[in-house]
Amino acid sequence: MATVAELSHRQRRAIWWNAALWMAGHSLTSGAFLTYFASDLQASATLMALLLAAPELAGASGLVSERVWQWCGERRRAWLVTTVVARIVTLLVPFAGAPWLLSLGAGGPWFLLGLVIVSQFFQGIATALYFGWLSDLTPASGWGRLFGRRNNVVLLVQMTVPLAGALLRDHWRHTAAAGELWLAYAMVFASGTALLLLSVLPMLNVPDPFANRRESSHPPEAADLSRPDLAVSWRKRGSWRDRGMRRVLAHSWCLALANGLTQAAFFKYQIGVVRLSLTGYLLLFDLMLALQLVGSSVAGRCRSAPDHRRVLFVGTLIGACALPFWMLATREQWWWLVGAFACWGAFGAVNVAGPNLMLGFTRPGETTTALVLFRQIAGVLAGVSGILGGWLLDRLLTTINSGDAQSTSPFLILFAASLAGRILAAILVLRVPVDETGETGQV
Repeated sequence: MATVAELSHRQRRAIWWNAALWMAGHSLTSGAFLTYFASDLQASATLMALLLAAPELAGASGLVSERVWQWCGERRRAWLVTTVVARIVTLLVPFAGAPWLLSLGAGGPWFLLGLVIVSQFFQGIATALYFGWLSDLTPASGWGRLFGRRNNVVLLVQMTVPLAGALLRDHWRHTAAAGELWLAYAMVFASGTALLLLSVLPMLNVPDPFANRRESSHPPEAADLSRPDLAVSWRKRGSWRDRGMRRVLAHSWCLALANGLTQAAFFKYQIGVVRLSLTGYLLLFDLMLALQLVGSSVAGRCRSAPDHRRVLFVGTLIGACALPFWMLATREQWWWLVGAFACWGAFGAVNVAGPNLMLGFTRPGETTTALVLFRQIAGVLAGVSGILGGWLLDRLLTTINSGDAQSTSPFLILFAASLAGRILAAILVLRVPVDETGETGQV
């Protein structure tokens, strides 16, 4: 198997270029741009929750990534095909707001939702294959360095590209004629899609140690898992039987449920209550990313399971402290959100320490499936929780606010429930067994 130490400088640089280009494109075709686009299309809280949940729910397609890999014959080829298809669909997203389509009764937020689902279905497969590929390039001792450095590259790009796009969008919002705002979104999405396609090129120089599922050179575990009848039984006989793995997944899934519950609430609160502009939001977002850069660097230096667990616990707990700041924020006292986004800076450490701790319980050849359980299944739970949170928010706004249109109680209820779930997720980290000598506890 190739390792990071055996990769050439050119190949290591290719991984960082891929991360930078991908995140630049992703930032312009998802997240804030997508939600503000939906808001301009008059999406309801429930539809907004569906839109926010769609990438996570559709990303469950990563569960079939092994089958797609087997069907294509080579992992890199499977990743390339699914990535390109996802990008082609993304090109159609701006048409959801095209005036000529809206005038015909087509387009609109529901059309946007459909495109996001299709795009993210293929992206979910590509993501599972991609991270499995990267994790197979290095032994356990190198995971922190590999994912930590990649995460730093991603964060640096996130701090600049979205803000530039937001300034363009805000300029067009105040200067464009009625019905022409969608052109700004079209320009942003087209640029983002081009960057995503360009991100594919550097990875063509990176080797794949487990390129073909049918290669006889695989370790026994990997070779067995290439058989369809055994690939589906991973949970019965593989890493799932390890108590440490189950507890790391319990943490990931609990945190996902708590995070998802407030997806729609955060967005509606920052626009409807705090009246935060897209540019203002992205400035706070940059503050969060700057702090995540620090957290990611700290987590990237960790090489043992006790260190990963310690960083994951502290990071999760600090991240939970953002909720009280949201509860205090108002239109007049919007600056409370500075504290909230600062606390979320701890997720830089969480996003590196969590996968590294989980991979310590993973057997050779099972990294792709394990990462799907840790990332994609958590994403599905966050999506379901997000839909529930959006529905609850609509119900609470209708019932509680019927007598007081200015009440923030519906939001505070969801914030409090999410806070409890995030604290529970931090406590679950302490239940993960690790050997204080530095190894994960195989039970």
